[in-house]
Amino acid sequence: GKLPPTVKPGEWYRLEVVAAGDTLRTLVNGQPMAECKLPAGFAAQGSIDLDCPAGGLIQVRNLEVREAGQAVLGHAALG
Repeated sequence: GKLPPTVKPGEWYRLEVVAAGDTLRTLVNGQPMAECKLPAGFAAQGSIDLDCPAGGLIQVRNLEVREAGQAVLGHAALG
């Protein structure tokens, strides 16, 4: 999806990914961006993957992964 208009290309922003029960939510600088329900039987453990369009760039600093029920936090910038 697109970033909110308050985030300029190349600017650092706070990205939160919150997994609670069968719901996954994303927030950018505290602003809700997306929410979805996970399919039945979705794995409760595994890897965290970041993806961007071909030729894009993701930079991450201060990445934190917290226990279930708490947020996964980081700062990201898209080139």
